[in-house]
Amino acid sequence: MLLKAKLMRQVLRKPKNFSTRNGGLLLEELITVSSDGKHSPLRMFSKEELHKATNTYHENGVCFRDTNYNLFKGTHDGRPIFIKKMVENEDEVDYYISCCIREIAIASQITGHSNILNILGCCLETKVPILVFEYASTGFLSEYLYKMEEDGVDGTIEVSPNVSLPWQRRLRIAIEVGEAIAYLHMAKSQPIIHRHVKSDNILLDVNLRAKLFDFGLSPVIPPGETHVDAEVEGTTGYIAPESVRTGQFTEKSDVFGFGAVLLELLTGQEVYDIYKEASSLENGHGSFSLTAIVNATGGMTPEQSNDYMHHVPLKEALTLYLKSKMVKDGESEQRMACAYLAGICVAENPQERPTMKEVVQELRGISKLGSD
Repeated sequence: MLLKAKLMRQVLRKPKNFSTRNGGLLLEELITVSSDGKHSPLRMFSKEELHKATNTYHENGVCFRDTNYNLFKGTHDGRPIFIKKMVENEDEVDYYISCCIREIAIASQITGHSNILNILGCCLETKVPILVFEYASTGFLSEYLYKMEEDGVDGTIEVSPNVSLPWQRRLRIAIEVGEAIAYLHMAKSQPIIHRHVKSDNILLDVNLRAKLFDFGLSPVIPPGETHVDAEVEGTTGYIAPESVRTGQFTEKSDVFGFGAVLLELLTGQEVYDIYKEASSLENGHGSFSLTAIVNATGGMTPEQSNDYMHHVPLKEALTLYLKSKMVKDGESEQRMACAYLAGICVAENPQERPTMKEVVQELRGISKLGSD
């Protein structure tokens, strides 16, 4: 049954429950987002089905914890699935509803791409909708890039590179993620901005194929416009500086986030630490400050913010840093070419960044270097 048809019947009735209210909101969002009149068939799951699928959302089924949601592994009709359930916070209910409705509307337009985690359906019977996705068994990209271990003495978290992912697979993942973002930008008449590109939003399937995830912040650029205005949200280090300053998001905002992921693929380090260490090579002459991003995202205490009053490095310092910190396996020519590409993707001036189509073309060319 098409989701749109079921929602239409719901909103024609007098609103009496969460399903009707959320269904009406979703239908409105689907109409707004759809640029071609086509809607993907999504399954409507009941509360009971998802309770059974997750063993009543048992803690053992949690695969990933985000600030705003928990991702559960469940089983339905004999196959594994992901269930995305927002955390319980009465103060954020309206915000969570808008994020879920937006994600369902966006994700339903882009099902079928091999490098996007496909949405299977949703449950609208709860106060905040619950989303159901295809399962990716290998986990999040971040888990394969760096290891996070707690120090037994003082409880601090130590981050170190995880070298288990070979270079050729890292490069393949970069191409796949780039293709997914380029698809968002180009497949529809109205470009979709992911707005939250980071390694924690990229899953890997059993074949280590990359799957872009989490469209709760993703806007569509309206016809005739070149950007969207939105509240600054996201993760420090992945947000484009011009978006922090202006609250405006474009395709080049995603290019910046992709560049940050590419830096992590090259080094096995978190981008935050990459910027900090590389900036120290510049004698204080960086290109722009991360302080505004820290303050805008509100993810840190004032004391922590003081530790990160540094610069995203100039391309020269970033290249110097990468020469000593890049993973060592694979073709050095490929790695250096990717390092240069990452540098221009995180350029301060968005006009200096390539488009995602150009990024993918460049990465495909890089993958052929040294293969003769």
